[in-house]
Amino acid sequence: MLHRDPDGSKSAGDILDGLFPSSTALPEDEILELEDATILLINELDELKVQEKEIKNRKAEIENLLKKKMGEHQVGMVEERKVTWKPSRSFSEKELEKAKPDLYKQFAITTLDKAKFKKAYPKVYEAYMIPSEKRSLTVKEDGFLYAVSS
Repeated sequence: MLHRDPDGSKSAGDILDGLFPSSTALPEDEILELEDATILLINELDELKVQEKEIKNRKAEIENLLKKKMGEHQVGMVEERKVTWKPSRSFSEKELEKAKPDLYKQFAITTLDKAKFKKAYPKVYEAYMIPSEKRSLTVKEDGFLYAVSS
């Protein structure tokens, strides 16, 4: 058992996952009555989720303002800070397949589109679900739900 409260590090989460794996989880109908002070943690988590969304939106807004200021320029300077907004490049599998089909086939792999498969065959998908050692934390209240995956 933990001798002190866990911090927010990945290693603390890994320790909790190891101490309480999904294979030892009690049935859902065995409900733990949490102490009243726990609502303070849940309320703080709610506030942090709102702040996180606001921060993401503000970050995107600032990035867009910088892009507008950069215009057609790829590099900008202010004081000792360098700002770059360069064209992106991505690898074209289609072009490689057209130009060098033998080389393409040598490295090509086939993967299952799980989302489409689940939508097309939900019962078969469910039949092949296997338990994971990880558990997901969720907090619900009147239709408001968010999940925190471990």
